[in-house]
Amino acid sequence: MIGVAIGIVAIGKRGTPPMISLLITLGLGMIAEAVVVAIWGQNPVSPPGLGAASRSSV
Repeated sequence: MIGVAIGIVAIGKRGTPPMISLLITLGLGMIAEAVVVAIWGQNPVSPPGLGAASRSSV
């Protein structure tokens, strides 16, 4: 649902140039990322069962 909303906003009205749609999409993506960081922070989250040793060996 969020992707559809962003797509509709990015496309806008008929005749919107592709570059403008791209800039709108990138801007909305940056805003969405800022909201996620504001809510959950920047600390990476690992699923249960994965320790630091298993991540560093990959």
